Amino acid sequence: MPQLSFEQCNIEEICTSVGGSKKLLDELRGKLREWLKLQPHLPHDAEDERLDWFLLCTKLSLELAKQKLDAYYTIRRFIPEFFRNRDPCAPSMNNLHDVMQFVLLPKSNAGNDRTCIIRFISDDANIFRVEEVCRYLFMINEIQMVEGHNSGYNLILDLSMMSAGQLVGMTPSFIKKCDVSASAHAIRLKGIHILNAFSLVNSVVTMVKSILKPKLAKRIHVHANGNFEKFHQFVPKSVLPKEYGGTYSNMDDLDVLLRKKLESWRDWYLEQDDVLVDESLRPGPVVNGDSPFGFSGSFRKLDVDYRRLYIGIAVMSTLSLEKCSVEELCSFVGGSKQLLDELREKLREWLKLQPHLPQGAEDERLEWFLLGNKLSLELAKQKLDTYYTIRGLIPEIFADRDPISRPLTLVHDVMQIVILPKLTPEKYRTYILRVISGDTSIASIQDLYKYVFMGNEMRMIHDRSNGDNLIYDLSMMSLGQLVTVTPTFLKKCEVTASAHALKLKGIHFLNTSPFVGRMVTMAKSVLKPKLASRIHVHPGGNFESLHQFVPKSILPEEYGGTSGTMAELSASLRKAVNENRDWFLEQEKILVNEHLRPGPAVNGDSLFGFSGSFRKLDVD
Repeated sequence: MPQLSFEQCNIEEICTSVGGSKKLLDELRGKLREWLKLQPHLPHDAEDERLDWFLLCTKLSLELAKQKLDAYYTIRRFIPEFFRNRDPCAPSMNNLHDVMQFVLLPKSNAGNDRTCIIRFISDDANIFRVEEVCRYLFMINEIQMVEGHNSGYNLILDLSMMSAGQLVGMTPSFIKKCDVSASAHAIRLKGIHILNAFSLVNSVVTMVKSILKPKLAKRIHVHANGNFEKFHQFVPKSVLPKEYGGTYSNMDDLDVLLRKKLESWRDWYLEQDDVLVDESLRPGPVVNGDSPFGFSGSFRKLDVDYRRLYIGIAVMSTLSLEKCSVEELCSFVGGSKQLLDELREKLREWLKLQPHLPQGAEDERLEWFLLGNKLSLELAKQKLDTYYTIRGLIPEIFADRDPISRPLTLVHDVMQIVILPKLTPEKYRTYILRVISGDTSIASIQDLYKYVFMGNEMRMIHDRSNGDNLIYDLSMMSLGQLVTVTPTFLKKCEVTASAHALKLKGIHFLNTSPFVGRMVTMAKSVLKPKLASRIHVHPGGNFESLHQFVPKSILPEEYGGTSGTMAELSASLRKAVNENRDWFLEQEKILVNEHLRPGPAVNGDSLFGFSGSFRKLDVD
């Protein structure tokens, strides 16, 4: 088996690139070693190459190199999941290679950058541990410090086989430890290239970039599946394996070579388990787990809001729906995909300037508000502000949204809630709300609509449609349930629907009692003609008139359709909502901070138009 050897970068070129010379590097190395000898708490066994690494990666700043070298040894004690038990032949390491391939390309590119490729080859979350991945990566970097000086890293993540379940270990604490460790190892990332990513990863990347410094954010690139032309502008074909359009070896062989390289360092890794900082000898304050990471069970002092980032990572599992293309939707509202992209970035920039609003909204969510407002940037800003604002003002809809709690579990004993997977020919999405019990003691009307709006939060990410049809099947509805629908609650539902940028194309009532029919008729008489014309009452048991609006091919069997049953479709939505439990729980904490709002604070009176009365209501 051939040995892995790295193409040596020109040390003089690297020194020049950081504004120095080989002579200056030699002088600073001697000074750094003399300083190291005077530090009673630090190990003194660092090789010349390792000292050079810290000097070059800090642009020949002696003081910065001292800080990094101290941190490099210090974190070993406080992050044992990365820096202890580093036996490359251990079973846990072997298991890691059943999930991923790791390759450190022997050749550097023209800028003396080294390229590392991480490729998922299994989506099994049961044998995947993110801490094992980071341990392995930092083991690789330890070798680079001695054998492979470079100007920085290009990191390639091939996520073609990655699953959402493999993201769950990325807690805020874990992400912060990665950040601290990379800084202590003086790693210089020149580019992060994400290949073959699924939609959830795109959302996470967008959120990450929104909270990073612009210099780092612009180094993160997501490349379209299977298209490596743009990617080759950053990493040339000549250094890449064949799987990525390159001409240098292949992933399987390079992965094995790197494994053998780490195994040849086994004795060194095992010895380094005992090479730790002695905090009892440190001059000055002792360092503990709170000081290097900026938190101890909390999230204070973080440069990046990792807690908010985790909320984004916990974002939704896929809701399987037929989608309208973005190009079609843009054409429906008189725009283009290019215009949508431009407006989305303007909306994100505006969001960053709003101190009272949460940050990190996914691209899909911003696009939802723009498309729901016919690409009006100003209207989208208003709706997005209101979307976050109402969370604190309508707790009966936006608080206690645990889908497996007893109140929300009981919702399914009273109503079947369905989002039909297929679109109508006009590209409308169809909801069906079917009352299956008239017992008012089981679930409240507030919890029923809470669940409906939870489904819509998922649609913001996973759905693209041109409007909504809403079907109410009231065959089992009782008068007792009807009287719980108060004018105040109706107004709150109206405000919420508007804040969610819903576009109602039709409301269809099925199996109504004569009393409900008369109420609908009266309601239509006081509504604007455009809205009144979209409300339809269909005689019980006869769905032919409904089929003129919603074709049989997308309806469930109960309504003369051929697309499954209500029980099956309701269970499917319930499963999807349950899978996103963590997201809903986290979102309860993501509220507007009215103390930071520019201008007057918003309260229930200003938003709903009433405070115990009915003034300002559009409808009496």
